[in-house]
Amino acid sequence: MDLGCGVGGCSRAIAATRGCRVTGIDLTPEFIEVARELTRRCGMADRIEFQQGDALELPFAEGTFDHVWCHNVTMNIQDKRKLASEVARVLKRGGRFSCSELAQGSGGDLSFPLPWATDSSASFLVTPAVMRQALEDGGLRIREEIDLSDAGIEFLREMRARAERGDPPLNANHVIMGDDFGERIRNVGRCAMEKSVVEHFILAEKP
Repeated sequence: MDLGCGVGGCSRAIAATRGCRVTGIDLTPEFIEVARELTRRCGMADRIEFQQGDALELPFAEGTFDHVWCHNVTMNIQDKRKLASEVARVLKRGGRFSCSELAQGSGGDLSFPLPWATDSSASFLVTPAVMRQALEDGGLRIREEIDLSDAGIEFLREMRARAERGDPPLNANHVIMGDDFGERIRNVGRCAMEKSVVEHFILAEKP
């Protein structure tokens, strides 16, 4: 399952590179509609399905999935333990949860707007340690944790360098995120440099 799939980019990448079936779920109905159409145009509709739903009330039976993937989603979810318990519920025993997210760093205040939130009312960052504890409390066992902050900063630098050279962007997030995406990405770059946010990956498993 691609949890918080947006318009389905990760779902299509996973299905194409891993040769597996993928179910994408997102809270926003418009994203699901676009994800279905893009997937149809890519000729992948037979391998991927999309459903609208809430990450805290997943519309699936216990033990449905071998793996749950989550990328840049938990920043908007306040109840991390409930999220973890729902992921654990729908995973098969021995199934794994991959979570690649931005987290609260040791720096100062965040600079809004950010890609995931216009202001602090929609931003629920926690430190990697708090996230790790929430996953464990929700019934998952941590297998691996990797700090991706340096790689994330390098990616942002490359995005800026390409823009200054007039090269095509590495992605087209502004199409989904709106005309102020440039400001949002500059702010997250500033936060990363100031260590207000860190980027990390956690691999967990259902015992």
